[in-house]
This record gives sequence, C-alpha cells and structure tokens, in this order.
Amino acid sequence: MTAVQLLLVASILSGVTAERTEAQNRQHTPRSSVAVMDTSDRKKITGRVSIALAWGERFSPPAAYLRGFIHLKEAITRWTNIEAAIERHFMLSSPRIMDLPFVYITADEVFDLTATERENVEKYLTCGGFIMIENANPRMEYSPAEASLKQMIRDSLGRRARFAPIPNDHQIYHSFFDFSDGPPIGAELWASGRYLAPSVPHLEGVWLGDRLAVVFSNKGYIVKWTDLDNNTPQLKMGVNILVYAMTQEGGITIKQ
Repeated sequence: MTAVQLLLVASILSGVTAERTEAQNRQHTPRSSVAVMDTSDRKKITGRVSIALAWGERFSPPAAYLRGFIHLKEAITRWTNIEAAIERHFMLSSPRIMDLPFVYITADEVFDLTATERENVEKYLTCGGFIMIENANPRMEYSPAEASLKQMIRDSLGRRARFAPIPNDHQIYHSFFDFSDGPPIGAELWASGRYLAPSVPHLEGVWLGDRLAVVFSNKGYIVKWTDLDNNTPQLKMGVNILVYAMTQEGGITIKQ
C-alpha cells in the first residue's frame, strides 16, 4: 500500500472514530432542558425537562415516598405540554447536576453532606440551579430532618443562606396554576387521636440576589404526592414550583 493510500485510510479511520466519539458523548450527555413560552398565555408553555430526586452518601429519600416523585412527573405530563423525565438515583455529588433546572431533596431524619456534596450544591445554586428541600415528617415541630435540610444549605452557601417566607403574591404561586391564598395544605395537618398539628402557613426561600434559588417546604407535599387520590392541590403546587424553576430569570433552562 502506497503512502498516499495509507494516509487516506488513516483519514477515514480518524473520521469514523471522531463520529463514534461524538455519538457516544451525545448518548451520555443529559438533554438540555428547554422551555418555549407564550407571553400571551403562561399555560401554553412547552418544552422538556429532567428532574432529580437526590440521594447523598449520608442520606436517602424515605423509601415510602419514592412513588410520590413519580406521581409529580406524571402530573407535569398530564397538566402541561412539558416532556418530563426523571434522573434515576441521582447522587448529589454528580457533575450532571449542572444540567438540571430542578433538584428535589427530602429527608425524615438527621443527616449531613460530604465536602464534595457541599461544594457541588454551592456551585450549582450560584450558577442558576434551583433546589426544593422538604421535610418528609412535618408533623414533628422543629424536627431533626428540618434542621438538617436547612443546615445543608447554610453549609453550602454560608452567609448567603438566609431563609425568609415566600410572600403569597410571589410568582411561584402563579407560574402555572393560581394559588392566590398561598401554598395549599400538605401533610402537616394531621389528626392523630385528639392531637391536630398546626398548619404551616407559608413556604420559605433563599434568594441569591433577586433570584429565588431554594424553596424549603415544611408541608410534606411528597407525602400527599404518594397518595393515589385527594392530592390534586399538592401536585399542582409541585407543578408550579417546577415551572417556576424552569422559567425564572438566571436559571439553567434554555428559554425560547
């Protein structure tokens, strides 16, 4: 084989290898989340999104409520024109977090983050990410899970982690459905014998500049999401939070 022929073969093989590598990269890279918005009607939003229920090295979401996150994904598909997919068993230390506009973290017991997870959360939030943290045991006032969830944000953001009530006129209550009276009741109102736990009147948030980056829920929405019925308001609130995360200024989603 002549030198020219050898060069031609090498060029062809190089092109094939490059195409194969590019295809493999496309296969293993999560799809970008895209929101196509209609300024005349917020409910005409279309697009696609990947959402994550997060695990950590020292915590995992309560197994009894895993189905609730699937129900949330199904509600997004049922009520909106957004194509939703779940990132399965998503680890909070994963670099793929930077591709996700919405990450949900829940717990019902005490935990803390590793150094890598804290760094990842800090980078994610400051680069436009959005995290919803939720106490899965809202019936217990000042529970260890509530303390751990808020502490993970404080450990990640330092002095920037200042929790404050989200006012009822905030866009998160009107991003898709309207909740003019604020967030609906979740699982925090629970009758047990003669005891009735008080309702939590609001969601809390952490703002980075003007952007709402973290929502804290002490309402146990995921407990209601797991139910097979009587959970429509709670699922609609979940849809609102997801749509808000996708459409907010400074977020990760590609907006068109």
